[in-house]
Amino acid sequence: MLVAIVLIMMLFLKVSVLYYGTVLGIAQFLNLRSYVPLVLPIGIISISLAVLVYDSDMEHVYYAANIWPIYTIPFEFLIPPLSLLIAQIRRLPKKQGGKCR
Repeated sequence: MLVAIVLIMMLFLKVSVLYYGTVLGIAQFLNLRSYVPLVLPIGIISISLAVLVYDSDMEHVYYAANIWPIYTIPFEFLIPPLSLLIAQIRRLPKKQGGKCR
């Protein structure tokens, strides 16, 4: 029982941090002074999408087991090495000298 409570608390913390980051990022992208006006609309959109994405639990399980791994391959194995290669080709700035000021 204690493990279940801890897992639920960690899930709540994770969702809260991701939600805050999403709202703050969108507010900065739109050059807003405050993120507060976006909290409710983004929450409503998130809950609506969460309810409407899958028709059943079995569809969600099928997607997670069979389709999602195909989508994650580029983000896990192709994009990071490609970014590193581009950074090396462009010779991005390296640390200069030894003293910090």
